[in-house]
Amino acid sequence: ALPISPSQVEDTDEELDYNFAGTATAICLHAEQKEVDWVIDTGATDHMTSVSTRLFTVTHKQTSLPNYYIKLPNGSQAPVTQIGDIQLCNGLTLKSTMVVPDFKYNLLSVNKLCKDNHCVAIFHPEICLLQDCATQQLKGIGEPRGGLYYLVNTPVAQVSPQLQRYRCCRW
Repeated sequence: ALPISPSQVEDTDEELDYNFAGTATAICLHAEQKEVDWVIDTGATDHMTSVSTRLFTVTHKQTSLPNYYIKLPNGSQAPVTQIGDIQLCNGLTLKSTMVVPDFKYNLLSVNKLCKDNHCVAIFHPEICLLQDCATQQLKGIGEPRGGLYYLVNTPVAQVSPQLQRYRCCRW
């Protein structure tokens, strides 16, 4: 990583707004992570992963991102090495996902997820539902673990039929 000055850090923070302030984010730094887990984070401004091989399309490589850094909840800076798209097993697409090798967790920005996949996130005490805005079909499910919601990264059709009781949400 290239060294950056304090003024560049402030400029980067203000211009790019890559701070993420969700409670899930702070807890993630101290939790154990399984490689397939994606935390559904209402405070994250961007999708993030530490593994570049998850990208199916790379839109920016490290050479075009020499000064892209994110500020971690612990106050340290971490470089963004790539940006690209990820296709999840459940059919959801994570556009413009940042690869941050120093960050060992996978975060889903609820705002970007809903915008890019034309869905809404509905939080219940036992489940988080991602529902298509037009068809109201279930597009994804999050399960609570340790105070956070984790995306169930399997096709919705394979999820237990007992979850059908949550599909009735209309707005």
